[in-house]
Amino acid sequence: MFNTAAEVSNFVAEEIIKQVADNANTNLGVATGRTMDAIYHKFVQLAVAKKMDFSKMKAFAVDEYIGLAKGSRNSYERYLHLHLFDQLNFTPENLFVPETHLNDVDKVCADYENAIKSAGGIDLQLLGIGLNGHIGLNEPGSAIDSRTRVVGLTSSTRNSNKVLFRSEEVPLTAVTMGIGTILESKRCLLVATGETKADIVQRVVNGDINSKVPATALKQHQNILMVLDKHAAKLI
Repeated sequence: MFNTAAEVSNFVAEEIIKQVADNANTNLGVATGRTMDAIYHKFVQLAVAKKMDFSKMKAFAVDEYIGLAKGSRNSYERYLHLHLFDQLNFTPENLFVPETHLNDVDKVCADYENAIKSAGGIDLQLLGIGLNGHIGLNEPGSAIDSRTRVVGLTSSTRNSNKVLFRSEEVPLTAVTMGIGTILESKRCLLVATGETKADIVQRVVNGDINSKVPATALKQHQNILMVLDKHAAKLI
C-alpha cells in the first residue's frame, strides 16, 4: 500500500521497466482507463530517460469496444496509441488490439487467443478494477474459465465510462480477454486508487471467489500483486 496515487503509478511504472529490462521480448498485457493514465505517463518518462528499446516487445490490449468506427477517438486502441504505443519505439506488428470492426467477431476472439498463445503467453498483465469488480470487461457473472469473447456491458460500466465519450454513444458490447486468459498470465498487477474503489477492494480482499465479483478470481493467480493507495485500501 502507498500513501498516494502518484506513488502507486511510480511503483507500477518501475515494475514494467524492470520486466522489460530483464526480458526485451516481454509480452505485456495492457489495460486502459483513468487509473492507467498516470502509470503510462510515468512509464514513458522513465523509458525515454533510460533510452530503452521496445522494438521486440509485444503488447496485448485487454479489451476493445464493439460498434465504434475504425480509428474512433473513443476506442481503447486510440487510447493505447495516445498514451503508450506512439510514445516509444514499439514495432506496429507487435501491437495487438481486438479488431472489433471486422464482421466475424467470433473469429476475431479466437484469433486473439491464438495470438497470445503463439507469443508464449502474457508475461506481465496490468489490470484496473471496476466499481462492480470487473477486470478487463469481464462483468459480474463471468465464468472463471472464460476466454476472449464478446460481452455485454452493464449499465454501471456504461455510465462510468460515459464521461469519457464524445460524439458517440457508449457501446453496449465489447471484446475482452476472458478471466481464464488473464489467469494464465505469468504475473499480474491489479491497481486501484482513490476512495471510490475502497468498497470493491474490500470485497475482493475479504470475500470468497465468486462470479458476482469477477476480480475475486485473481485469488487463484499464482503471482499477483494488488497495488493500492491508502484511500483504496481504507476498508481493509
